[in-house]
Amino acid sequence: MTTGKKQPRVVKGSTVGEQGSKAAVGSTHTNPYLFFLDAYQKKAKAANTSRRFKIAQCSKPAGNVWNNMSDAERAPFVEMAKERKARMKKPIPKEKKKNALPVFRSRRSPLKLVKVNTALTKAQQDAVKGLGFGSMLQLKCTMLSRDFINRLVKHFNPVTMSLEFGRVRVYRITADDIQKALGLSCGTISVPTDCQDRHVEHITKMFKRKKEKELKRGVTFAMMQQVFKRKKHDVKFQTSYVLFVLSCFLCPTTKDVAAMKFYPAVHDLKQTHTYAWAEFVLHWLAAKIAKYKKRSAKVVEGKKDSVGVAGLYILTNTQWV
Repeated sequence: MTTGKKQPRVVKGSTVGEQGSKAAVGSTHTNPYLFFLDAYQKKAKAANTSRRFKIAQCSKPAGNVWNNMSDAERAPFVEMAKERKARMKKPIPKEKKKNALPVFRSRRSPLKLVKVNTALTKAQQDAVKGLGFGSMLQLKCTMLSRDFINRLVKHFNPVTMSLEFGRVRVYRITADDIQKALGLSCGTISVPTDCQDRHVEHITKMFKRKKEKELKRGVTFAMMQQVFKRKKHDVKFQTSYVLFVLSCFLCPTTKDVAAMKFYPAVHDLKQTHTYAWAEFVLHWLAAKIAKYKKRSAKVVEGKKDSVGVAGLYILTNTQWV
């Protein structure tokens, strides 16, 4: 049992590096004792050349020496602790913040779509095929590596719509590549995105509750998932499935609701399979990556832009020749 002042807690097994121990250099502490411990360990190691010598053996002797030191003897280590504390309080320079790479974030995951597909009935699957989205039923990918995603986005040029690895290796991404990777329709009619009052009224009438006059937040993921659980393959199910595929996989945003610009595409379900979905997804991918790369435009309406999961899946599965 030891007497005197309580010894500071020390991490056992610390090793001494080129600039000192992990306890003193590798952390963000401001404890003067740990600076003294670093110097004590270095001195003890230099005096003991035995292979069995361990840094942890210095903790107790160092604590006893520290407790018997005067304020004048502790002053150099107190000053070192103050200097570190002052450095920690300094704000990050604005230039460093400006040049920092934006963080890729997305709340969307292909896993959500895979789970929905596995629960569909045979009649619902046939209805999906009739809409021209039968290839979505074959989706098996549930996640993508974040590091790999960042690398693809870094080398993707949204202006030329190509992956550029230097001047020699340039791979152009076309609508045909998207059709091969995702099996989407390459129709001739552009996907309509001009949402008008009649489109909003159509969706509101379909999804609003009896006591509600309008949809407060729009068509949420939870609302669409409830429609899937009904096991019906009617117009409401078909509308929900197209909106769900667009919102969580092909062209996701950072919100948990279907974007209003998708409403015109589901207004007439008979025309859905004739739209140029491959071209639409390609332009969506290019636009989102362009916003992502411009840090000043990364925050839109208080939300961070989300690069489409399907777009990254396209870059991953494109056949580069």
